[in-house]
Amino acid sequence: MPATLNDRSIRAAYAHVKRNVGSGSASLDDLKGVLAAVADKAGLTQTSAKTQLDNAVSVQEKLAIVKEGLSAVEKADLTQILDAGPVKLSAEAKKFLEQVIGRTPVNPGTGAVNISAMVKQGSKVLITGTAKPNVTVEALNLSAIPGMRLHDDDTFVLGKTDGAGRLQGSCELQAGDWLRVRTRDGSGNTSEWQVIRADQLGSDTREALVAMQRIELSDAGGGKINIANNNNSRPISEPFAKLQFENERTGEKIVIDLDDTGRFNGVPKLNGKAGDRYKLAATDGRDNASFRTKLPGFLEVPGAGGGGNGAQIADPLPHKDDRKPDGTSRYDLKRYTGPLFHNGIQPDDVMQGNIGDCYLPAAASALAHAMPDAIRTMIKDDGNGKFTFTFKDAWGGRDRKIEVDADFYSRSWGGPLYGASSNSTEPSRMELWWPLFEKAYAKLNGDFHTIGEGGCSSDVFEAVTGRQGVDETFSASSADRMFTLIKKKLSQKLPVCMGTKDDHGGRGDFANSGVFGDHTYTVLGATERNGVKYVQLRNPWGESEPAGNGANDGVFELKLTDMPKWFNVVWSVQ
Repeated sequence: MPATLNDRSIRAAYAHVKRNVGSGSASLDDLKGVLAAVADKAGLTQTSAKTQLDNAVSVQEKLAIVKEGLSAVEKADLTQILDAGPVKLSAEAKKFLEQVIGRTPVNPGTGAVNISAMVKQGSKVLITGTAKPNVTVEALNLSAIPGMRLHDDDTFVLGKTDGAGRLQGSCELQAGDWLRVRTRDGSGNTSEWQVIRADQLGSDTREALVAMQRIELSDAGGGKINIANNNNSRPISEPFAKLQFENERTGEKIVIDLDDTGRFNGVPKLNGKAGDRYKLAATDGRDNASFRTKLPGFLEVPGAGGGGNGAQIADPLPHKDDRKPDGTSRYDLKRYTGPLFHNGIQPDDVMQGNIGDCYLPAAASALAHAMPDAIRTMIKDDGNGKFTFTFKDAWGGRDRKIEVDADFYSRSWGGPLYGASSNSTEPSRMELWWPLFEKAYAKLNGDFHTIGEGGCSSDVFEAVTGRQGVDETFSASSADRMFTLIKKKLSQKLPVCMGTKDDHGGRGDFANSGVFGDHTYTVLGATERNGVKYVQLRNPWGESEPAGNGANDGVFELKLTDMPKWFNVVWSVQ
């Protein structure tokens, strides 16, 4: 137990955590009792507070509930739990408590890494400093990642210190960027994060980069609009950025400050109603504070009606995280009228959306690569926005015909919430085959929640080709045999995907690799050059890959000998 926990309810709840977690790591869910003890306030019991936390649909809403009930005594107790508590906290739990108490980043020079100089050198910045001897210094540009599908712990290697602790490394960095750094020793132990601003490079004249697609607006009633992050594992913008929301109907402008992680602090509110549209402008909150340039596009509050003209077919329910407490969707349906196919059927047509079904878009991309005609023939355009998909049973059962229309759950920013196509996300232009495929597969299996909880690419291959799936274990001992199998399958024009191991909430072997744990990749090729075997892969995100692989399009090569530490399964068909 920390030295002193003054609030009796927090003390009792934390003792329960200690008994149940033991030497393990406490998750945010494990701390529910502690959070409820903080959230209770006049007129709200701990039980009611716990119910509110259970019903919250986002981390921001939970944060707002807890912060609303936070007293000075409770803040001191949470600080004790963070800094002196005997129970180890998961990264998510620690970050949540830090956000509750308003803790700011570590200042340069007070952490494990001391940066002495940043000097522009061509397209990169040379960084020198000191840290412990013989450690790897990991870094992440927090000002750049809002434009990428990276989490804020997906690092790259800035450099390694020598035996005297001297650091010299380089990375792409601009004036005013926020650089997050930490050290990793040979045993995999990491230091605390530090956040350092690149002030040595001069003043920052750029607007802050904003991931508008991650911002969701919802009608809170009473003339108020909630603002939330629809993907809290990734930031909205850089730390301490400011966003200006301008209501196109009323002309009112409201500025919202982001926190030290580039996320919303709780669930801020705007004035407005369902159907209102907002233009956005952004600043870094420091060098550039004029809001002089509007961001492209707009954000729209759902609830004013959705869907389109023509065929109306019952839609599969969204993922449970995208539903209101009453089970209905938090997102409007919009009708898309783009072409079924645009410039043929290509692997890079497929873009994974805001759902954990990577095995499905990776499989669709593999089918587009090896068997595009199988996709073309399974889809029948019935006219008037209605399509029929024919799924096969590889085990002797009957074909299943699934009818869908081109209404898709859509974000406030525009574009589908789930699968999208690479050519465009505009309703009048987006290529439809892949978003329709995902919707039909969700309907075949129940709903988007069912397909968004993980699966096997081989099941998708079976449903399209009617051939029985193949699941092969990939390891160091089987790698050469799997390489031969992959080459054979691809030469036979059969689809192949590979899946990675679970990284168990940390980075482990995945640290700084550009390869992601518990993820599925499309296999595009297998070649041998100068006696070295390579496998070409595609990330279904359409981006994010190991460094040094050219354009950030998600397509990259790995040496076969490097792959067993990350990959553990190969999926194909007989």
